Amino acid sequence: AIFALFEPIKQDLGLTDTHLGWLGSAYVLVFSLAALPVGVLSDLRSRIGMITGGVALWSAFTSLGGLARGFPGLLVSRAMVGMGGAAANAASTSLVADYVPGARRAFAMASFTAGLVLGGVLGLLIAGEVEQLYGWRVTLLPPGLPGFGLALLSARPGRCLRPRHRRGPLRT
Repeated sequence: AIFALFEPIKQDLGLTDTHLGWLGSAYVLVFSLAALPVGVLSDLRSRIGMITGGVALWSAFTSLGGLARGFPGLLVSRAMVGMGGAAANAASTSLVADYVPGARRAFAMASFTAGLVLGGVLGLLIAGEVEQLYGWRVTLLPPGLPGFGLALLSARPGRCLRPRHRRGPLRT
């Protein structure tokens, strides 16, 4: 949602285009740098725990971004959203691979990826509309709230979810 809020954030906090470039890049940069280490941790530790922690982290810092009083706070917020996204994504794709049989795995992964992209696009559209009504700060606060509920749900997946196959020790 941050990209839809650039102009109001720029005006409110007195930022430059360079600042906005860093805010836009912070998520992607941290996500990219964290992807390998959290992927390894997801293999060594609980993937469910990694998903839960990642969703909670990105949710908290999405909402905290609305409370930022300047560029440094907003930059840290965006970076931590990237960290949470990397943690949840690495573990989630691994679980999809374990829970979906080979013949249906490509469709499952495509659905997972399409959901991420669609969610991002909808977030941009909704953020633009909400910002018009309530301002950029209020726009960032609510999106993090459902994530806490999702983090709790991911911490206790249903017992009916069992992998259909195994490729070595399974750590969910």
